[in-house]
Amino acid sequence: MLASYIEYDWKAFTPASRSQASPELLEQAASIISNAKNPFILVGGGAYGANIKTLAEQSGATVMSSNAGKGIMPESHPLSLGGAICRPEAQALLTDADLVIGIGTEIPETDNFIGRLEFNCPLIRIDIDPDKMNDLYSATLPIICDAAPAVEKLNALLKGRTPDTSNRQKEIANIKNDINNALNTSEEKHIKILQKLRETLPANTIFMGDATQVTYTASFGLEVNEAKCWHYASGYCALGFAFPNAIGAKLAHPETPVIAIAGDGGTMFTVQEFVTAAELKPPLPLILWHNDGYKQIRDDMREANVPRIAVDGLSPDYMALAKAMHCHPVQPSSMDELGEAVTSALSADRSTIILVSEDSEWLA
Repeated sequence: MLASYIEYDWKAFTPASRSQASPELLEQAASIISNAKNPFILVGGGAYGANIKTLAEQSGATVMSSNAGKGIMPESHPLSLGGAICRPEAQALLTDADLVIGIGTEIPETDNFIGRLEFNCPLIRIDIDPDKMNDLYSATLPIICDAAPAVEKLNALLKGRTPDTSNRQKEIANIKNDINNALNTSEEKHIKILQKLRETLPANTIFMGDATQVTYTASFGLEVNEAKCWHYASGYCALGFAFPNAIGAKLAHPETPVIAIAGDGGTMFTVQEFVTAAELKPPLPLILWHNDGYKQIRDDMREANVPRIAVDGLSPDYMALAKAMHCHPVQPSSMDELGEAVTSALSADRSTIILVSEDSEWLA
């Protein structure tokens, strides 16, 4: 028998309400935060609208974010480690924490890549979803409510606190240096590309990142200082979603710069959307990272000492393909040309496919 009938009592999903936290719980949280010597704040997409910057400064906490939370705390801030939660150098800091505050986050394993973060200290969780209070990370103090007003009230309770964060800022700067020193050869190339994009693009640019190694590096290596500007379906391996999502983002926000980043393998999942872009004519650049296949899976197979299977394939002529599908094809031969191509693409009469090969001499 290949299949069997399963009887199940389906229930309609009811979204969590945007409830308000009780004053007593917030006062308790403020007291715990005030007594912490080494606090950490973990920020997720549910913290959108919350003033995390003020909370960090008044608590003296180090801030790390999930991919969904990138930019809610400006990543240029000296108390921010951005999306470095995926890096062992940053994860090691959590083992010395005496308090973790999770705000609007599932603390998902798809952001840290190790399954479970190690910290042995009280955990305050602020979330509208009651199911998050007793999952992999059980809350010492669960506060079921909307994050933004809860953080606003916490900031009011902590007002006037000015902890000395000079040593913490040095520690964070050292961790960032440690991360840079530990980059592999591919990641060093990714960082060069990402730094040029950050230098070229306005702060409010919307980035759509596909499942590709450049995006994985961008999770911790691209500085994002505004909320809802970084979109990457971490953990879902949603190959091909970046470019069509970028088209949608540009149609929804025509006055805001939008850019997509995708690998060659992922691009081929939704390459037909080049024609959609040609028809709709959004001035949209796609950084097409070319490494002849599925390099992340190749790397994983090599590390696992298993034969490489279905990760090396013939690549089309992407410039000819872009032209055939009525997009502008560009293949820069220097970092300056990359910046110029991106700038031109933002005001072009249609979308631009910018091909960057990992083996380019100018990236060495």
